[in-house]
Amino acid sequence: MARGQGGIHFSYLIVVVVICIMTILFAFSQNSTIADLEASAVKLREERDAKENQVRDLSTRYDDLSEVVTGSAAESPDVDLLKGKLDQCGNDLKDVLGMSAVPTPLGMDDALGEMTKALTSLKSSLEQQTATAVSATDRSLQHQQEVQEVRNEFQARVDELRNENNDLQTQLERTRADSREEVSRLQNEIQELEEDSSSRLYAVNRDLQITQGLLDKAHQRIKQLEYELKQEQDWGMVDPDGEVLRVEEELGFAWINIGRQDRLRRGLVFQVFQTVGGGKRVTKGRVEVARVEEDFAEVRILETIDPYNPIAIGDQVTSPFYNKETTPIFVFAGDRPVNNRLSREEMVQKIEAFGGTVEDDVRLETAFVVALAGYAETDEYDEARSLGVTILREQELLEFIQP
Repeated sequence: MARGQGGIHFSYLIVVVVICIMTILFAFSQNSTIADLEASAVKLREERDAKENQVRDLSTRYDDLSEVVTGSAAESPDVDLLKGKLDQCGNDLKDVLGMSAVPTPLGMDDALGEMTKALTSLKSSLEQQTATAVSATDRSLQHQQEVQEVRNEFQARVDELRNENNDLQTQLERTRADSREEVSRLQNEIQELEEDSSSRLYAVNRDLQITQGLLDKAHQRIKQLEYELKQEQDWGMVDPDGEVLRVEEELGFAWINIGRQDRLRRGLVFQVFQTVGGGKRVTKGRVEVARVEEDFAEVRILETIDPYNPIAIGDQVTSPFYNKETTPIFVFAGDRPVNNRLSREEMVQKIEAFGGTVEDDVRLETAFVVALAGYAETDEYDEARSLGVTILREQELLEFIQP
């Protein structure tokens, strides 16, 4: 807040200084005008004095001529002297009136008349110049008075600004002193906070390191437990795709509850199993889709494992090549096949012929990972366990692609 007030006072001081400068410039301008007027008045006075001297000279000559004309107690006037004086008066009139020549001969009356006219003209000119000089003097006095008033106002304003500047200086010094005290206090508080925060930070870092160590151990234990708890998803855990609706064992045919609307195709082989107590699966045989209807299909019984436990109504069926939603994806894990019937390339061709696809990498959409020789040491097998992808043994795959 003190910094904001100081900025306001500083702005006000700048405005006042600008006003003072403008006032000084105005005073200087008025002084220049007054000086011009005073010079003009001096020039007019000089002209007036010159005219007065000229009038006095002409008046003297006029008196001499009058004495000569009117006569006196003295002897008769000297004609040559009078003529000389008249000639002199004519020349003076020529100079005064600006005439190139005075008419000759010049009589006494004419000379007196011309002299009278010249004196009248000179008197009128003198009066006009005197009036002009008086007017100029009055204006000069008026300007001097105005300039003096401006000077007085300016001086009063300067005194006022000096007083305000002194007050501002006093307030500034007081504010600086308060600021120094406040800065010193804040620096002490900051130092205390830094010392306190340093000790707290050390304690927090120490606790954090201990906690991080405990968390790392807990994460390692959790990963170990997860690995131990996670079971390998094999073919025996796959959900069934359908169930047996009817069986004609003498004819070697049965019917299942999936059909054309479920994207079922002819030629697919399904494994038939029965779930017994404890959720255990008992494989009972295999069937092959022979004829597909809209909501069911007729299957040919390919194999019955136990004649005393034949395929019956309610048994469930499943196949790795059948999925109602999408095309099943297979990935091989291991070095080479262990069977002596089909190579890896031939198994890939069989999978694609039965409607599946084969990829190189395991991802969340992968349906089965086919376990070949050495599969347990492969990245595909570890990724399959991590994502919960079903592991399909090589022999189990062959049961579906070689009925």
